[in-house]
Amino acid sequence: MNTAEKSGSPESAKEPPSLWRKIGAVALLVLVLFLAVAANTWKGHLHVKHVEVEGNSIVQEGVLRQLSGVKVGSPLFEVDLNKARTLLLGNPFIRDATVQREAPGRVVLSVVERVPVVAAVGSRMLFLDDEGYVMPAIPSGKIFDVPVLSGTMLPKELQSGKRIESENVRNALDLAKQVQMLGGVNPRISEVHITREGEIILFTAEGGIPVLVGKENYQRKLLSFQAFWEQVVLRGDVRRLELVDVRFGGQVIARWTEGNGKRG
Repeated sequence: MNTAEKSGSPESAKEPPSLWRKIGAVALLVLVLFLAVAANTWKGHLHVKHVEVEGNSIVQEGVLRQLSGVKVGSPLFEVDLNKARTLLLGNPFIRDATVQREAPGRVVLSVVERVPVVAAVGSRMLFLDDEGYVMPAIPSGKIFDVPVLSGTMLPKELQSGKRIESENVRNALDLAKQVQMLGGVNPRISEVHITREGEIILFTAEGGIPVLVGKENYQRKLLSFQAFWEQVVLRGDVRRLELVDVRFGGQVIARWTEGNGKRG
């Protein structure tokens, strides 16, 4: 074998692997393009068959479906999820929302609702949640058994869709939330009143008895009031009770019709 044959042999050995790599790359590209076309074709044949609603107990499902703008029969992968979410958040009762599509034909609207803690009565009924967000009365299968918020410190911006920033109102809402967290207070609270000084007075549904609460430590004061009501008031004559004061530490001061004060 001559020198020319020896020097040409390695170059000839390198050519087949290089050729096969090129063929493999082309084949892979064709496969990727084929899969992309097939996926787009498959997605194009999918349509919305069901629009499901999760997490709602106040706003009716039909209202949320209509508000989202998602139509049954529309192409599934053409649904604008961000737009649908934004539209849902436009409802005053919706605190948060997510919208998801699930093949082969389902769109799920998941919502977190605002829960009213008080009602404000003016020219019309309005509700406020614990963040001070104002919500209108709406058709709903749920009855809101919440106290009425009253007092001269209610701001004029009490309008649906707005958030109230007044510190006095926020304190009253915090107190109303504490009542809900305790599972209600015995007796039931019918009104939360804010004085000019920002002090909070509760009124019981039974007898309309004023309960002076003050500005802070609401949970402890509510527990003291409930214990006093169950251990003292219910064992006597509720009609004799005129006023309860729980503003001072762990003390419960009561005023009765006969003028004798009692401490619980």
